[in-house]
Amino acid sequence: MKKIISIFFALVIFCSAAMAEDIAPVPFTIYPPKAASAVFEFDANPSTGYTWTAFIIKDGVIELVNPDGNYAADETDEEIVGQGGKHSFEITAVGEGETIILFHYLRPWEGTPEKTLAYLVSVDEEGNLYIQDLEGIAPLVGTVTGIDEENHSAFVQTETHGEVLARFPEDAQLPTVDEQIKIWFNGAMTMSLPAQVGVIGWETIAPSQARTR
Repeated sequence: MKKIISIFFALVIFCSAAMAEDIAPVPFTIYPPKAASAVFEFDANPSTGYTWTAFIIKDGVIELVNPDGNYAADETDEEIVGQGGKHSFEITAVGEGETIILFHYLRPWEGTPEKTLAYLVSVDEEGNLYIQDLEGIAPLVGTVTGIDEENHSAFVQTETHGEVLARFPEDAQLPTVDEQIKIWFNGAMTMSLPAQVGVIGWETIAPSQARTR
């Protein structure tokens, strides 16, 4: 059973173009602030057996109005076999902080998603939602090679970025050496050696899934 550890509160100012010189640029698509709630909508076709599911990495920041979402067929003059439609999910702000929401398009009996979309969502102290599309930013996948308990960090060997130092907040559980994990972060990575990231959420994965896509 996968283990999800939802962590890391940080204030991110999405509308600022300035970044620290040692931080790699983050090629996110930035959406205007939404007051209290927002809706994600995706093309879907239940006749293929595929459906959208939603998963929130960290609790306490946003919640789904309906965990299963809502499906509506496209409006046409007549019924068409295999007609598609839209699958939508509404989120509401429940607390200040940031999290990642994942949307998987899959056949439930197959398990492996055909497509995964990820969005970084931040809620400010006034309850406004800020949403960033994580397209092009894959989670880091690799093997834990060392633990720095004093600094509450883990060294992770990845195929795409080599060794990465993943920093966890003090109240977060650390992974163990030789554990294969997937790390979700806000896209910002230092240019130091090793590169460093701040973790938002992580999960253990099976060895067969340990290659970064």
